[in-house]
Amino acid sequence: MWYKYFYSNLLVFSLPVLFFGVLLYQYALSSLMNVIEDTGIHSLNQVRNMTDMRMSELKNISARISADPDLSAYIIRSDGFHTREAIRKLGEYRDNSIIIDEIYLYFRGDEYIYSSEGSNELTTLSNYFYKFNGGDDQQFLQVLNTVEIPMIKSYEDVVVENTEARLLTYLYPIPPGASYTNGAVMYVIKESMLNSLIEDILGNLKGSVYIFDADNNVLVSKNREGGIQVDEVQRRLMYDGNSKQNIKYFAMNGEKYSLMTVTSDVSHWTFATLIPTDQFLGEVTHVKWIMGICFFIILVIGLSAILYISRYQYRPIRELTDHVKRVWSHTGLRGKPNNELERIKETIDEVVREHQGLVKQIDTHRPLLIEQFLHRLLRGNQKNREEADSFIQSQQLQFFEGCCFVVYITFGEGADQTASAQKKNDVLNMLSDFAWSGGHGYGIELIHEHAIALIVSVQAVEGNAKRQQEIAVIDIQNKLRQELNVPFTIGIGRYYDHITDMNQSFIEASAAAGYRLVGKNRNWIFFDEIEGGEGNNLWYPIQEQVKLTQSLKQGDREVAQETLNAILSSIDEKVQSLLLIKLTCMDVINTVFKMINELNITDNTMDLKKLVHFNSLKELHDELRRLVDQICDQVTCMKEEQSASLKHGIISFIQEHFASADISLDRIAERFDLSGSNLSRLVKEQTGESFTDYVGKLRLVYIKKQLKETDTPIKTIIADAGYLDVSSFIRKFKGIEGVTPGQYRKSR
Repeated sequence: MWYKYFYSNLLVFSLPVLFFGVLLYQYALSSLMNVIEDTGIHSLNQVRNMTDMRMSELKNISARISADPDLSAYIIRSDGFHTREAIRKLGEYRDNSIIIDEIYLYFRGDEYIYSSEGSNELTTLSNYFYKFNGGDDQQFLQVLNTVEIPMIKSYEDVVVENTEARLLTYLYPIPPGASYTNGAVMYVIKESMLNSLIEDILGNLKGSVYIFDADNNVLVSKNREGGIQVDEVQRRLMYDGNSKQNIKYFAMNGEKYSLMTVTSDVSHWTFATLIPTDQFLGEVTHVKWIMGICFFIILVIGLSAILYISRYQYRPIRELTDHVKRVWSHTGLRGKPNNELERIKETIDEVVREHQGLVKQIDTHRPLLIEQFLHRLLRGNQKNREEADSFIQSQQLQFFEGCCFVVYITFGEGADQTASAQKKNDVLNMLSDFAWSGGHGYGIELIHEHAIALIVSVQAVEGNAKRQQEIAVIDIQNKLRQELNVPFTIGIGRYYDHITDMNQSFIEASAAAGYRLVGKNRNWIFFDEIEGGEGNNLWYPIQEQVKLTQSLKQGDREVAQETLNAILSSIDEKVQSLLLIKLTCMDVINTVFKMINELNITDNTMDLKKLVHFNSLKELHDELRRLVDQICDQVTCMKEEQSASLKHGIISFIQEHFASADISLDRIAERFDLSGSNLSRLVKEQTGESFTDYVGKLRLVYIKKQLKETDTPIKTIIADAGYLDVSSFIRKFKGIEGVTPGQYRKSR
C-alpha cells in the first residue's frame, strides 16, 4: 500500500515538475539562443550598415566629382595649373572617406589618368604603380573605357611601389545616372581598410568572418581557426538564394558550426561569420548545465519530500491495519489481500456480515429475549432498574412509569372446558403485544400454571390509578370474550411505580385469580378485594396469607419472605398473650404445612417439629424463614425438572411421529397443552432449529438411510417419511444434496 502512496505522490510531483521544467527549459534556452543569434546578426548588420554607408559615400563623391567644373575633362586638359588644381581637389575628395586608399579620375580616350598624387599615363600606372599579379593591362584599360555601371573588382594581389598588397577596386561611371558616360572614378581600397570594420565582430570567439561580393567571391576574410574551407561556406551560401539574413547549423570536418549571413541591398555583398557551435552557443550550454543541476536538486528534494509525505500518509493506514490484526485476528480472508486497504475492506465486510447475522439472529430471537425478560420480571430476577430501562429502550418496548401491574388469566373450570391449543395460541398472539388508547401490555404463557400473565403499564392520572386499571381490565376482558367460548378468570395485582416490582404484582394477581366473587357480575378480581370477599377472623390480613401461599407455589423467595415478615409483624403488633400468639401462629404454620402437602414436597432435611415447639415469635420467625427458603428451593427444582421433562417429552414425541403425514405444530401443542408459539420456542431451544426444519431434517435422515440400506422403492420411502407430494420432495432433495434420490442410491 505504501508503494501506491509513493507512486501517486511521485506522479503528482513529477507531472507539473516535468511539464513546467520542460516548458521553462525550452523557453529559457530558446530565448537565450534567440538573444545570442540576434546579437550575432546585429553585429553583422552593424558591419553591413557601416559598409553600405561607406559605399554610399563613394557614390556621393562620384556624383560631386562629376558635377565639379574644375574636374571636367576640358578644364583639366587646358593647362598645367588646372591639372594641378584638379589633383589637389581629388586629394580632398580622398580625404573625405576613411576607406579610400587612392582615388583616380579617367576620361575615355585620354592617355592620362589623374589621382591625388598626380597624373600618369595608363601604361605607367599599370606597369609601375599597380601591378596586378596575373593581370592583363589591355583588359584593365578596356574596363576603364567601357564601364557603364558601378563595378567592384574583388581584392587582388597587387604590387604597389615594389610592395605587395591586396587591393579592392571600385569603378564608378560619371556622370552617374546619365545615359552616356564619358569617364569613370576608380577607388582603390586596401584590404586592411575593410578588415578594420570586421576586426571586433568575433570578440573572444574563434571562427571566421567573410565578406563576399555578389558572385560569392571572397572580398575580405578573417580567420581565427585553421582548417576551415571557404569553398564549403561558399557552397552553402549558394543554397540561401536571396535571403537577406540567415543562421545555419551544420557539421563540417567532424565538428558542428554556426553560420550567420547578412546580405546588403546596396552593395549586394554578403557578410558571414562561421563560429564553432559549442563556442557560439557556449552560454546556452552553460545554462543547460545550471538548469540540469537545479533540476537534479529539485528532484532530490522532491523525492525526499515524497518519501516523507508517503510515510506520513501511510502511517494511519498501517496503524489501522495493525489494530485490525490485533482486535480482529480471526478474520477469515478468502484470499491474500493485495494491500492494507483491501484487508481493512474485507475485515469491515466480514464485520458487517457478522453484524447483519447477529442483527438477524437478534431479530429472530427478539420474541424469545422479550419473553425471557418478562419471565425475569415475574420471578423477581430483574431488580436492576438501569439494566431493565436499557433493555426496554433497546427493544423499543412501551412501559409507562407510575402505574405498572400484572394481570393473571386462567381458563375454564375443568378439564372439559379448557381452551384449545389453537385458541390459547390466538389469545397469546393477541396479548403478546397488547395496546389500547390508555396503555400497553405484554403477555407470556405460564406453561406450568396453564395461564397467561400480562404485564401492563398505563398512563395513570394522579389519584385515579385504580380507574385506569379497571379500564385496562375491561378492555382485556372484551377482547378475550371475542376469542374464547370457555370461562376465564382474571386476577389483578396491585400497581407499582416501576417495572422491576412486577414479581410482587404477579404473586398478588395469581393469588387473586384463585378466588371467585360471589354475587358479582364480573369474572375479574383485584387483589385488594380479597379481604372484602371473606370475613377476616385472624389477627393478620387474609391478603397476606393468600400472597404467602401463592409466593410459595411460585417459588418466589423474596416475596414469600416479605409476606412472612408482614404476617408475623402484624401478629406481634395486635396480640400480646403468648397463648393467643401460639394459636394465631398455628394458622400460619398450618398454611405452610398445607402448601408442603399440596406441592408434594418430600424433603428429609425439613425439621417440621421445631415449628410446633417454639417459645417465642422470633424463634418461630427464624424457623419459618428457613422452611420458606427450603420450600422455594424445592419448587424451583421441581419446575426445572418439569420444564426439562416437558422439553424431552416434546422432542421424543416429534422423533417418534415425524413420519406422520398429519404431524403439525398445532397438533403437538394440543397434545402438550401449550400454545403454538411456546412449543416453537421450546423446539428451537432444544434443537437450534425451527419445528419445520427439525421435522424436515429427521425425515431427510430417514430417507437417506433407507436409500442406502434398503431396496424399497423410492416413492414408498418418501411416502413412509410423511411426504404426500413425491415430485416436490425430489426437487427439494436435489436442491439439498445436489443429486436426485435415485442418483444418491446409486452412489452407495
